[in-house]
Amino acid sequence: VRAWTQEELSRRSGYSIRVIRKAESGGTLRIATLQHLCEAFSQERGTVKVEHLTCSLLSIAKEFLTAYDLHGVRMLDYCGHLLTDDFCYHIHADTTVFPYAGRWVGKDGMQEFLNKFHHMFQRRPGILKPTFLEGENRIHARFLDQAFYKGEETPPIYINLHFQFRNSLICHLDNEFDSDLASNSIQSISERVAKA
Repeated sequence: VRAWTQEELSRRSGYSIRVIRKAESGGTLRIATLQHLCEAFSQERGTVKVEHLTCSLLSIAKEFLTAYDLHGVRMLDYCGHLLTDDFCYHIHADTTVFPYAGRWVGKDGMQEFLNKFHHMFQRRPGILKPTFLEGENRIHARFLDQAFYKGEETPPIYINLHFQFRNSLICHLDNEFDSDLASNSIQSISERVAKA
């Protein structure tokens, strides 16, 4: 949270260096200790909350999906820090139907995907209600998503995201969905718009 030495944080928080080392190494601390550390970090600027000092793979996946749901094409402004430099986003679909399908590497690649996807589709923010399944160094998320294509609403489609982590950062994300349903919806909407 801050670039303080262990000694500085110890002095500011009133806890021993042993407790600070325990916190840094992921040891179990009482909630009151975490709250006191938050107060020490909050002294300089802004409020630091307990969730800012704790980390779980599930909370990282949730933060990523919240950024997507609420911020769309600008999501990396809110969650780019959660991705490794060599992050890979893989969308399993036919590239002749979905020009954004394939592998997108790094944050720049992810932003390129977002630009293409949001150029083709528009979403209503705040609609995702994902369910999660936790595995060893993996999180699986499933949710219904819905978009607008050429101004028309597409049917809801289940999306399955498979998060992989390295050093508490997302290193790989597989996106699987019913590409046949999506393809048929796009084709049907395109035909209706062409006739209009």
